[in-house]
Amino acid sequence: MGKKGGPPKKSKKQLEEEALQALEDARKEANAAKVREMANRMTADAQIRASLDREREEAKEEAMRLEYESGMVEYGKSKRWTVLGKIRQAERERVEWEEFAACSGRPNIRREADIVTYEQWLEADAEEGRLFSVSQYKPGLGMANNEG
Repeated sequence: MGKKGGPPKKSKKQLEEEALQALEDARKEANAAKVREMANRMTADAQIRASLDREREEAKEEAMRLEYESGMVEYGKSKRWTVLGKIRQAERERVEWEEFAACSGRPNIRREADIVTYEQWLEADAEEGRLFSVSQYKPGLGMANNEG
């Protein structure tokens, strides 16, 4: 009978070389996998760092915006308080002018100075009335204007 079909039988040396080649290929593939894994890890780390940097920058911008807006709000409040104060002052002046224009002899009870002035005016008026009465008195005649 003749030869059987198929590839020729390999020698021991060829088998060892193929085994070594397979080990070398496996080692190269493992190294390549490690390099790919390391590259993927480095890319992920870079993305995380970039994301953190972006978040920090956004937080810084947000803080600056809030500080600016806070200043604007305080300025607006201050301006409104100033306007409100002027409106209240104008209202007080209007009320005081109306009281003055009414010429009422009553003091403003909200102001102690007006009450004190009013009391002094009453005392002075009473004293003036007493002095006038005494000046009109004539001993033995009674009152000069009153013949009674």
